[in-house]
Amino acid sequence: MNYISAEEFLKQSNEIQKVLINWWQPEFGDLFLEDYWNVDSIINVVVCVPINKKHFEDYNGEIHYKTDLVIPLLTEGQLRQFLENKTGYTITPEFEEYNSPFVNDTYYIHLFDSKRIHKVIRTYEIETSNLLEALWEAACQIAQEEINNQKQSIVSTNKQGLPIIKGGGQTMREMYNEKYR
Repeated sequence: MNYISAEEFLKQSNEIQKVLINWWQPEFGDLFLEDYWNVDSIINVVVCVPINKKHFEDYNGEIHYKTDLVIPLLTEGQLRQFLENKTGYTITPEFEEYNSPFVNDTYYIHLFDSKRIHKVIRTYEIETSNLLEALWEAACQIAQEEINNQKQSIVSTNKQGLPIIKGGGQTMREMYNEKYR
């Protein structure tokens, strides 16, 4: 089974890691690693997720929670789901192999609107011959775009250090205080 290694996951910024961990909802069969820095850490498999989804269990019956110490080892299918969930579009990978020492093999990850017939919305061009690596790179780019969009909506901070969101000119607390005075 192919999955993103813990090392690849940890190469990303903390913000990107947080976006991926927040998106990940553990399901039966998912791979994860807990406490990566511990020498004795092993790859675990999710075998039970209660209805409330507040925790999950591994094959030993040990309970785990989604924290910063848990690293989801995402597979191709999960990366596809991430891309489609975050963008709202269907993805189609396209591979071009070049038999040249000057041009690298390339995957094109096309996002297209399934409601319109083959209307390509955006394409991510990733130089690799490995689909898992291409999907991972596209997922990291989309996570970074989400982070950038969140940062753009914060215009400045008020005198208490709280963010002022674009369009409002006031923090949520200031709007709440005005409304309920």
